[in-house]
Amino acid sequence: MKTMQLKREFSYNGMKLPDPNPSLSVEQAVRSLAPAYPEFTTAKIEPPEIVDGPNGTRIEVYRIKPVVETKG
Repeated sequence: MKTMQLKREFSYNGMKLPDPNPSLSVEQAVRSLAPAYPEFTTAKIEPPEIVDGPNGTRIEVYRIKPVVETKG
């Protein structure tokens, strides 16, 4: 039996974001995207969904949901 590392991808607001660094944990990878997406500093990361990618590959897709804060 052969095992292989799945490619990671992040999904936010309908956008597909590539994995910034596969050697980072999921949380670290999302936080590293925070300079471009400041809401990622407090975002919730949903468990991955495994989807079919190109050429028969499989991709782990992590959906990023920003935490909505209310003031007041």
